[in-house]
Amino acid sequence: MIQEVYSDTIHYDIDIISKIICAQSHIGSDKKEINKITTDSRQWDNDSTSLFFALNTQNDDGHNYIKSAYNQGVRNFVVEKLDCKIPNANFLLVKDVLTSLQNLAVFHREKFNIPIIGITGSGGKTTVKEWLYQILKERFNTVISPNSYNSQTGVPLSIWEIKHNHKLGVFEAGISNIGEMEKLEKIISPTIGIFTNIGDKHSENFTCIEQKIHEKLKLFKNSKTVIVPFDDKLILNEILKSNIKRESLLTWGYNKGADLQILKLNKLKNSSNVFLNFRGSNYKIILPFKDDFSIENAIQVLLTSLYLGIDLNYLKEKFAQLSISKMRLEQFRAKQNCIVINDNYTLDFHSFKIALNKLNNFPKKKKTLIISDIHIQGNQKVVYENIFSLIDSCSLHRIFTIGKNIDKYTHLFNGSIMNFKNTKSFLEWVKDDSFSDEVILLKGDRSFNLKKISKVLEDKKHNTILEINLSSLVQNLDLYRSFLKKETKVMAMVKAFSYGSGSYEIAQALQFHRIDYLAVAYVDEGISLRNNGITTPILVLNPEYNSYKALIEHDLEPEIYTFDAWKKIAQIIRRHSNKAPYPIHLKLDTGMHRLGFESKDINKICEYINDYKELKIKSVFSHLAESDKLNSDFTEKQINLFKDLSDRIQKVVKYPIIKHILNSSGIINYPSAHFDMVRLGIGLYGVSNELDIRNKSSNVFNLNTVISQIKNIKKNETIGYNRSFLAKKNIRIATLPIGYADGINTHLSNGKGYVIINNKKAEIVGRICMDMMMVDISDIQCYQGDSVEIFGQNISISEIAEKLNTISYEVLTSISTRVKRVYVYD
Repeated sequence: MIQEVYSDTIHYDIDIISKIICAQSHIGSDKKEINKITTDSRQWDNDSTSLFFALNTQNDDGHNYIKSAYNQGVRNFVVEKLDCKIPNANFLLVKDVLTSLQNLAVFHREKFNIPIIGITGSGGKTTVKEWLYQILKERFNTVISPNSYNSQTGVPLSIWEIKHNHKLGVFEAGISNIGEMEKLEKIISPTIGIFTNIGDKHSENFTCIEQKIHEKLKLFKNSKTVIVPFDDKLILNEILKSNIKRESLLTWGYNKGADLQILKLNKLKNSSNVFLNFRGSNYKIILPFKDDFSIENAIQVLLTSLYLGIDLNYLKEKFAQLSISKMRLEQFRAKQNCIVINDNYTLDFHSFKIALNKLNNFPKKKKTLIISDIHIQGNQKVVYENIFSLIDSCSLHRIFTIGKNIDKYTHLFNGSIMNFKNTKSFLEWVKDDSFSDEVILLKGDRSFNLKKISKVLEDKKHNTILEINLSSLVQNLDLYRSFLKKETKVMAMVKAFSYGSGSYEIAQALQFHRIDYLAVAYVDEGISLRNNGITTPILVLNPEYNSYKALIEHDLEPEIYTFDAWKKIAQIIRRHSNKAPYPIHLKLDTGMHRLGFESKDINKICEYINDYKELKIKSVFSHLAESDKLNSDFTEKQINLFKDLSDRIQKVVKYPIIKHILNSSGIINYPSAHFDMVRLGIGLYGVSNELDIRNKSSNVFNLNTVISQIKNIKKNETIGYNRSFLAKKNIRIATLPIGYADGINTHLSNGKGYVIINNKKAEIVGRICMDMMMVDISDIQCYQGDSVEIFGQNISISEIAEKLNTISYEVLTSISTRVKRVYVYD
C-alpha cells in the first residue's frame, strides 16, 4: 500500500514499488516500508526504510556495494542480478536499474498537482534555481533539487523529495547526449519552463548548436509557460520549429518586443539600477551586483516571480538582498587545528542533509554543528522534527543554534544544545580557543550572515585564495576512469602537498570516491594522512631507511628500488612478525634512468623474492620517459621491457601482483598498457597535454586576489623596482596583494603576464614584488576590493607554464602555503 501523510513523507510498500517498476520480487524480509531512495551505500542515514538502487555505471557497479548498504541496515534493493548470499532482505530484480529508478520517480511525480518549474540551459541553472528559492520560499513551501542534481540519476532522486506539504517545485535538467531530455521531461513534467541561455558547454555529443537547443527544448513539451531570452535568435528560431506554442512564451531581453524589456542599465560601484518595462508598465529594481551574467539570471527570476503573481514591492526588497556569493559548500582550515565546512547560503531540509552527510564523513575529528533558524513557509514543527531527527542520528560533539525559532524546538534533541538569539551574540561569546581539533559545519539561512562566524574562525586572513573545486576533481577522476576497464585500479598521486592543493583534503575526497591507492613522496606525508583518518592503501615513493619503522607502524607501503633497501625492510619486518607478509612495491628502470632495478637484476630479484618470504610483492611498476608523445618507439620499448620483466617476476610469485606503468598522459596515449592499475596525477586537476582531454576536463584551481589600491600614473612616470616600467601615456594601475613569495614567477613581469579583472585582461606592469604586483587597468571599470583572477576559468595553468617555458607541475607546486586554500563542492 501507499500511506499518504499530508504533512510530510509518503511511505511506499515494497510490493507496490515492485509493480510500479515491473520487477520480479524476491522477498526475504518483513521490512517493507520505504520512504527513502538511495544509490550511495556511504549515506550515513541509510536504514531499513531505504531502497538501494544498485546502479551499473560506466565506471562502477552498485552491486559491489550491496553488502555495505546491508550492514548499514538497508533491507530493500533494486538489482539486475541476485546475490542470494544475503539473508533477510528484499530484492527487486529488473532489466535496468536506472530505468527503474526513473520510472519510480515518474510515478511519484504524478501524485502532485502543483506548479513545477523546470530549468535548463548551458549556464546559470543552479543560480536561477537557488535565487527562485530565496525569493519564493516565504510565499510557497518550495522543494528544489539539491546542489546540481540535474542528471539522469540526480533528477529522479530530486523528484522523490516532493512531499504533500509542498506547494511549488524547482528542478534543474542537464543533458550531454541526444535522447536524455525526453526521459527527464517525463520525470520533472514542468508546468513552467526556463531556458537560461545556450553555449558550448557539454556540446561534444551534438552535431551543432541548433541540435543542442532542439534537445533541451524537449523539457518544455507539455509546459504551460516557457520563459526564454528574447534577444537570443538561435533559441527563438528553434522554438518556432518545435511543438512549443508561441502563446506559451514569456520573454525577457533588451530589444523591443520582449514581455519584460530592459530599458536601461546603470552600473554603480557595487550595484546596478535596472529600468524595466513589463506589459506596458515601467519599473525600477536595484540589484546588489553589476556583472552581466548575474543581472541576466536575476531578470529571469524576476519574470518568473511576476508570472507567479508575487507583489513587486516584495520583490524589490528581496532582490536587494540577493548575493552572488558562490552557492556551494566550502571547506577550509581554521584556528586551533579545526576544519570549517561553510554552507551558509541557504538552509532547507535537503541541503542540510547533504551538508550533514559531508560532516559525518570526516574521520577521527570531533564534529560540531552551528545551525540557524529556518525561514520557510508552512509547518515549521514538522521541518524541525526532521532536522533534529537527522542530528540525533549523528555522533556530534557539540551543537550551537542561532535564532529564536529554532530554540523552541531544541527539546526534540536528546543531547545538549547551546542557543544564541542571533549571530551577534554568538560572536560576542566565541574566543580564539572556543574550538579545537574539531570539524565545524556552519549551516544557516543567508539572513543570519554566518559568514561573519566563518571569518572569525579562519586561520589565514590573506585576501589571496587558492580555490580547489573538489567536485571538478572527482569529475576528472571519472573522466579518466571512463577510459579504463572496470577492473583496472587507479592510484592517485597526492605527493608534494597534492601538487600544491593540500594533501589531506584531496585524499579525503578521493577516498570517499573509492580510489584504489594513494601515492606520496615521503613517509611524513603518509603519516599525516593516516593521522587524519585516511585508510586507503598508501604507496611511499621515496622512503628513507631511517623512516622504515614509522612507515610500518602506520601501514604505509614502500617503493623498493635497491637490494639494500629490500634487505633492510625485511630485517625490520622480522622483528615485527605480526606485520608479515608486508607489502612492498618493486620499481623497475625501463629507460627513465632515475630510480629502479635494471633488467640485469632480474635473476637476483627472483632470488630475493624466494629468500625474503616476510615481504609480499604488492605491485611491480615503472615510469615512462615520454608518455605525452604519441606513437613513441622509445615508449613502446619501455612498455615491452616492462611486460617482459614483470611477467618473469609474476612466474616466481605464487599470487597475483599489480602491474602499472602509465601516468595521466600515458592513460590516454597508450591504452594497451593500462595493465592492472594506472597512476593519475596532474590529470586529476584538469591539466593535460592532449587538447581533447583538456577540453573535456573540469577546471579544479582558481587563484584569486583583490585590488588593494588604484593609482593614476602620468606619462613618463615609472612603476616598481629598478623603474623597469616607463608609462608611455597616462595610465591607471591597480596594486594586488600577491607576489613572488606567494608563488608568482617574476618572469611574468612587465607585460609578459596578465590577470583578469571584470572579464578583461590587465597586463602586469613593473617588476613583481615579494608581496605585491601592479597591473594596468586603464581600460577596465573596477574599484578597490574587486576580485582578480590570477589563474582559473579564463587563464589556464598550461598557458602560464608555456609563457614561462616550464611545466604545469612547477606552476602549481610553487603556490606558497601562506596562500589560503578553500575547498568547494558544487
